[in-house]
Amino acid sequence: LIPGYDPVATAGDCTFEPRVAEAAIRFVHEQMTHVEGELARQPFILQPWQQAIVGCVFGWKQPNETRRYREVFQYVPRKNGKTTLLGALINLVAFCDNEIGAQIYSAASEREQAALVYRQTKGMILNNPELSRKCKPYVTFKSIEYPNGVTYKALSADAESKHGFNSHFVVVDELHAQPDRELVDVLVTSTGSRKQPLIWYITTA
Repeated sequence: LIPGYDPVATAGDCTFEPRVAEAAIRFVHEQMTHVEGELARQPFILQPWQQAIVGCVFGWKQPNETRRYREVFQYVPRKNGKTTLLGALINLVAFCDNEIGAQIYSAASEREQAALVYRQTKGMILNNPELSRKCKPYVTFKSIEYPNGVTYKALSADAESKHGFNSHFVVVDELHAQPDRELVDVLVTSTGSRKQPLIWYITTA
């Protein structure tokens, strides 16, 4: 349960599928690892509050079996593994959404922050021999190719090109630090042709 939020009250025709929620959490616990520090290479075990959010977002479905939630706003205090969570979410969607040709983007205000998200995402894959055999990371472009034509790319607000996207999943890191709306607006509007796009805003509380 997410404190202060009752998903049932506004569910309408949507239903919660526990097995889908549990599968998303289990993927993180069993396939994702910490990349740096004392916990490096150890399983990334979501905290209860993280499990509540991930389970809610991925477990609730509309009658047509697409996701109920299309936007998430998450405010996280410092030193709570924000970037690690983003890396796990990117890999979760890339491997588990079954969306052929999905385009995934992370948006940060600066190149250095964009590199941090990319490093976490790539590091989790490299720590998993089975997953690493299925992916091709490109350090120069801060991008990763996944099976089924799925791609991920880390972008910063000063990216040379901010057009031509067809986004399935977008994570906006440190929303409050974006210098303007241009990159975020372009990514958000680029989700229009996807059947169940997801935009995940995360910022420091």
